[in-house]
Amino acid sequence: MHPPTVFTLKKSSIGRLNCMFRCSQPCLAAALTATQCRSNADCTSPSSPGPICSFDTTIGGVTVTQSSTCSNGVDAPDVRGTCVGYCATQAAYLTAIKCGTVGQGGAQGTPSVCSSSGLTCLPNSQCKRLACDPSTNAFTTEPCYGFCVVAARTVNPGKMQPDGRSIVAGLSTAPVAASFPCASLFDSNTMAKLGVDALCSTGVDPNSNAPVLKIALGPQSIFMPGTDTLTVSSTQTALVDLLDLTQKFTGSNINVAPCNVVIGQPDSCKPPIGLIIGPAQVPAPCDDSTATDVIFDASHSSDPSGRAFKNVIWSTTSQDIKMITAVSVANNAKALRLVLPGSDNLNLAEGTYTISVTFTNFLGVTSAPATWQFTRVAGGSTPVVTLPTDLSYRIAEGFKVPVTLMVASVCANQKVRQSQRTVHCVNGFCQCQGFMQSH
Repeated sequence: MHPPTVFTLKKSSIGRLNCMFRCSQPCLAAALTATQCRSNADCTSPSSPGPICSFDTTIGGVTVTQSSTCSNGVDAPDVRGTCVGYCATQAAYLTAIKCGTVGQGGAQGTPSVCSSSGLTCLPNSQCKRLACDPSTNAFTTEPCYGFCVVAARTVNPGKMQPDGRSIVAGLSTAPVAASFPCASLFDSNTMAKLGVDALCSTGVDPNSNAPVLKIALGPQSIFMPGTDTLTVSSTQTALVDLLDLTQKFTGSNINVAPCNVVIGQPDSCKPPIGLIIGPAQVPAPCDDSTATDVIFDASHSSDPSGRAFKNVIWSTTSQDIKMITAVSVANNAKALRLVLPGSDNLNLAEGTYTISVTFTNFLGVTSAPATWQFTRVAGGSTPVVTLPTDLSYRIAEGFKVPVTLMVASVCANQKVRQSQRTVHCVNGFCQCQGFMQSH
């Protein structure tokens, strides 16, 4: 029987033995090659292709390997990149910013062909473009033959904006920044639709940063998107190429799409805003001779476009034939005022009445209903006053509102008490002051 074998280990060997029993890979990882690296510190030798340790496989020549090695007795990842020059890491960036230029030509000075369709080379003796010098690993400039620019400079299809007051059309390339009367750009037929006071300006789309032409329609514009088109005058000189001032923009029968008539979308057309002004109480006439018309005025309703309404529709919840007739008359005339004639006012039954009106603008967008409610009360119970509807006021300057008492609403042997109030404001604090007087 042999005696047991006894191992004597030096302290320096314990780590290697422990690794051998616990790790799946050899304790000593393979050495880095001349092009491999774990950090920039591994790319400093004279034989290294460059000083940058890259793990970006989109860069030409860069490979990434991943394995494991042993560290303190456990497996550890070993990821290796490739040493490359600084210029290699900037190649994609330089390609992107060079997209508008072409390189120097051959011995005869002929330019390279622009790579994208629809582009042509515009020679420029001052042309310079950014490059990278591998000997210094730094950016520099190099000469170029010219710029790749669009072959045709055109005004492209546009779209009516939500307010109905302006059109934004695309441009095939960047123009010289300018603002000018549209009459200096478009032909006479187009201007007859845009309005003689229409103004044009260049700009960029806030979302795509693409060049655009903005058209602010004139007050008398009758332009209809989806029907009317734009045509650039053949003699115009107002809109020219930014890189070549001799090249003018062109375009004929350019379509303009309407804004979105579905309310609530990002490009939705803005609807009209309805407003009704009328008496809250309509007292019965004291007698036949005092029966007057009752007017409900919606003439202060508005549309963001500033144009006249395409349609006006009045309605009532009442089943009273007199109110139904008044609504029908107003609708047939597309009237902005609903009038209850004095003869019908004379026999209107007591109760509460509701009327509404909606407006449709030239874009086909309809407003939310504007509603007014009034109560029919006994004769002589409430004096009626009217306000002028054709006056505007500037609150900052202070103002007085004239009112007119409807004498017919005051029956015989009755008195009217007049109440007048003044609003006095100082530093944003307002206080009412007033007095009463009997008549």
